[in-house]
Amino acid sequence: MSVNQAFLAVTAALTAAVTGVYLTPSASAAPPPGSTVPSAGSSVPPTGPTVPPTGSTTPSTTAGIAPATSAAAPATPMATPATAAAAPAASTAPPTTKPANRLYSYDKTLVPLGASVKVELKSTGDSLWTRLDVSGLAPGHAYGAHVHIAECGADPKAAGPHFQHHPDPAATPTTPSADPAYANPTNEIWLDFTTDAKGAASVNNTHAWSFATNHWPRSLVLHAETTKTGPGVAGTAGARVGCLTLNDGH
Repeated sequence: MSVNQAFLAVTAALTAAVTGVYLTPSASAAPPPGSTVPSAGSSVPPTGPTVPPTGSTTPSTTAGIAPATSAAAPATPMATPATAAAAPAASTAPPTTKPANRLYSYDKTLVPLGASVKVELKSTGDSLWTRLDVSGLAPGHAYGAHVHIAECGADPKAAGPHFQHHPDPAATPTTPSADPAYANPTNEIWLDFTTDAKGAASVNNTHAWSFATNHWPRSLVLHAETTKTGPGVAGTAGARVGCLTLNDGH
């Protein structure tokens, strides 16, 4: 198995649910920091990552939004001596790959509390298959969705520009590619969708290329509008309303 194929196997299924404090100015109705609600069908607990079982190729992770004010908080909850002594051995916990991914919401209307996102990436030879499943979003809304080059953060800009198979040489960190020759659904991964009456949708596509070693996307970003294709605006899709960091398994 090549490095590229190994990466895709590890990242075959990434799931996250919006379950924490909104990263928007309005956070008065948010639950207490640290609360999580796993996505439907997930058996992974909200804490305590362990090594995945032998032969597993499609591990999944669940996550909640981190509080915007939690930067100084410890990485894991602090336990008293009594609770620490009573904690079960790590080997008894269900398998997972890494600490929970975070699904950031930048718009509480378009990515409400309880929304969920699942991304799948699969590769065979020189082809790439991508699937996006969402639920709990705004009903009947048309979203843009693309994979980006950097991990998500409290700032919607943290994910950087779109991932491109062949990067636009004219693009800069401050001026992302908007040239249709590069910013297009063949050279980038676009997963635009319109939700149904329950806020759910599924979309998939294929590409005649696969990720090169050390060149793969780090996040999936949801946008408020569908993706434009004209000169100077190609690849743009309005405000960033949500972001899921893609775990590369390393």
